[in-house]
Amino acid sequence: MCRTEPFSEGTPNTFKPSSTIEFGQKYQFEISGAKIEVKFHSPDAVAAAKFPGSTSGSQWTSQIKVNGKLLGADPVQEGVAAREYSTSAGLPDRVC
Repeated sequence: MCRTEPFSEGTPNTFKPSSTIEFGQKYQFEISGAKIEVKFHSPDAVAAAKFPGSTSGSQWTSQIKVNGKLLGADPVQEGVAAREYSTSAGLPDRVC
């Protein structure tokens, strides 16, 4: 079973499991006025069927958004140079 306690004190996990994505976590909060969304989930069965070998269909994936923009998708974000977009966010090999 996956961990279900909050990402940080007082921040609820709002992830909703589906028939295609069984486990995950999703957190939304604000830091200094910036809206932050952090989410990660187990492999997506639909992505696995449609795109064999895809990252989303074969491993845990994650996203971080700042004010609705995907972190790493823009060349410069919040005045900080962003690295090349990657689906890897340093998640441990086993989250559950």
